[in-house]
Amino acid sequence: MKNKINQKPITLADLGKFTEKVILPGVEKIIDKRIQPLEKRMGGFEKRMGGFENRMGMFEKRMDGFENRMGMFEKRMDGFEKRMGGLEGRMDGFEKRMGGLEVRMDGFEKRMG
Repeated sequence: MKNKINQKPITLADLGKFTEKVILPGVEKIIDKRIQPLEKRMGGFEKRMGGFENRMGMFEKRMDGFENRMGMFEKRMDGFEKRMGGLEGRMDGFEKRMGGLEVRMDGFEKRMG
């Protein structure tokens, strides 16, 4: 391929040198100009994500505390249920004694009556 001024023919090697020295640096500058705003936005996004991660960490700590309190509450409820079971047993015993007392009272009333 010859240029219009009829100088020496342009070779593939010449095109390669031109591409490396002129085209690629120009393309690199264009890409850098477009990437820099994105990098700035990404930096802001990363800062916001860091803040979000911090808030999530605090939330996780609060949830851990809540789970601990729930565990303590469950233990207290288990103790309460055990005491209620004991109270139910005592109430059953009391009802049996009252039933026995009623039978004796009926017998006493029949004897008196």
